[in-house]
Amino acid sequence: MRGNVTTIADLRVHLRGPNKEQFRGRCTDLDAEPELRAIVEFQGSPVPAIGLGTKAELSFRGGGLVANIDTEGVAIARDDEQVGRRYCFSLSGSVPRDMLLALANRRTASRVKSRSANSVRAVLLQPESGMQSAVEVHDISTDGLSVMIKPALEESLAGTMETLVGLTLPALPPTMYLRAFIRNRRLCGTVVLYGLQFDRDMAGLSGMQERIAAYMRGG
Repeated sequence: MRGNVTTIADLRVHLRGPNKEQFRGRCTDLDAEPELRAIVEFQGSPVPAIGLGTKAELSFRGGGLVANIDTEGVAIARDDEQVGRRYCFSLSGSVPRDMLLALANRRTASRVKSRSANSVRAVLLQPESGMQSAVEVHDISTDGLSVMIKPALEESLAGTMETLVGLTLPALPPTMYLRAFIRNRRLCGTVVLYGLQFDRDMAGLSGMQERIAAYMRGG
């Protein structure tokens, strides 16, 4: 979650999910362009599982505010870490933009370019449900890949953090099956972009990484 953002001090967020669950987090960043977006971090257990494109009720508190700011936010990105979960919300309604931005100092961060993944085929498999879903590969590396999925699949995977990926490389059969963690999610137009990291403790990973490296060298 990068871009033109701001650093926030002690700005708490109370969140009510689509099923009226209550969660408490903290706002770590604000993005003012092209629209007001808030990055909210939740730690501990449980953490909210909100599908991208879904609205949630947000209440901003503390951080120098003279009164709470209650609004709605649409989840447009998600990062999963070992100690918690982070969302980016696009804020809607009558949000006092200047009041929020006045709490922080502006800063910038650079983006990282992705690698080409032409003709790579991928399937996400969920052993507990037996569900298999073909997805479009956006980029690939020896550490993981990013894939584009449809919103209906994102809704069913909102509470999922680990998946099995069936990966087929052009001219390098057979299909490889790699365990991967869903590290981040981004809403990109009508699709959702998942960032997957391969499980480094998985048996046989090094051999599969060598095959991916060979494809990247020749691709």
